[in-house]
Amino acid sequence: MRDSHLAFGHGPHYCPGASLARLENSVAVVSLMSRFPGLSLIDHPDRLRWVASPRSRSLSELRVSLGPFQG
Repeated sequence: MRDSHLAFGHGPHYCPGASLARLENSVAVVSLMSRFPGLSLIDHPDRLRWVASPRSRSLSELRVSLGPFQG
């Protein structure tokens, strides 16, 4: 397994769609960054608030500035 986290399971319970999910994520991030090259965080990374959950780790919000649109 490539990752040390358990987002896609482990061993025989490893998610069969994990590779597709990683590919889709990569395409989405590249597309977003190419359309909004000025994308940046509004808040300092130290001020990000995480949701406490035993099942997952996620942000309560992620405020960004898009900058100019590159159509």
